[in-house]
Amino acid sequence: MCIGYETVKSYRKNIMTKLEVPNTAALIKYAVERKIV
Repeated sequence: MCIGYETVKSYRKNIMTKLEVPNTAALIKYAVERKIV
């Protein structure tokens, strides 16, 4: 469970870095708009 959490955290951080998303809320909005989540 810990590994999975860290993977998600790492994945989210990588996406935020690549897209230069300023915060998690913006990332969530971005994901929802594209039906990722």
